[in-house]
Amino acid sequence: MVMHFEDSVDVGLDPSAVTLREGDGESASRVCLAFAGNGDENELTIIGTQQHRGLRVYYDINGQKLAFAAGGC
Repeated sequence: MVMHFEDSVDVGLDPSAVTLREGDGESASRVCLAFAGNGDENELTIIGTQQHRGLRVYYDINGQKLAFAAGGC
C-alpha cells in the first residue's frame, strides 16, 4: 500500500500499517483494512497511528512541509 501525495511524493507502508488482524498472530481469523475512505477529495484526510507504524514524521511548520522517513517507535 502506498500513500500518494501531491508533487509525486509516495510513502510506502508496511503491510502491518494497513491491516488489523483479529485473532492470534498469523492464524488470525479475520483481517480488516485499517483505514476508511473519504468520499470528498476536498475534505481533510486524517492519517492515523496505525499508518504511522515504522515511520518518522517530520513537521516543518514555518515551511509548511511534512516529511516521512523509515524508522519510528
